[in-house]
Amino acid sequence: ASKGTPVLPGTYKIVIQGAGLKDSSSVKVIADPRFDLAPEVDQQLYAYQRSVDQQVGKLGSLFKDIGQKQAALTKLEKQLLGLKTPSSEQAVLAIKGIQSKIEALQSKGRTPRPQRQVGAWQTTEVTPFSKVRDIQSIARSRTRVISEQEQDLLIEATQLVAEFEGVVQTFIANDWKAFVRQMKATNIDWLSGLEMTKN
Repeated sequence: ASKGTPVLPGTYKIVIQGAGLKDSSSVKVIADPRFDLAPEVDQQLYAYQRSVDQQVGKLGSLFKDIGQKQAALTKLEKQLLGLKTPSSEQAVLAIKGIQSKIEALQSKGRTPRPQRQVGAWQTTEVTPFSKVRDIQSIARSRTRVISEQEQDLLIEATQLVAEFEGVVQTFIANDWKAFVRQMKATNIDWLSGLEMTKN
């Protein structure tokens, strides 16, 4: 789990609110005594980390949406398999088709492990996930000015995430909405799980 972005040194006001009560206090954050960073370096590292966190959040949200759709499909498929009617069998075929498209979509964002893995698994394929993981590593470990090459990696990661977001949006607008319409046409009334994830 992410610890969040470390804040810059300074005085911050903390506000706590709940159950009709509100209280506040000030806290002074000092620079990490292990590192003697110039304020401008600290600010640059902070800005880089914030940009990285934005990409992590965006990519995580995309994978979460895809995962919710996959979970809803799995649940619906289990319900349909017990019916054994012509319309339920047709719906199961449609589910298998859309699940295949979702798996392909996930592979565009994050390279899947081989199904029959033997020994160590490694890949050099660049995906939005692998590139974001690279810039996360940079952001967590730097105590010096971000280099031009490291800035370029952030730009590349941002572009890959944006491209993947476009692919996901196209899938939802076309394949997913068409699938939901197809399921509605079968008059199957357990579509609440799909409705919640239809976007």
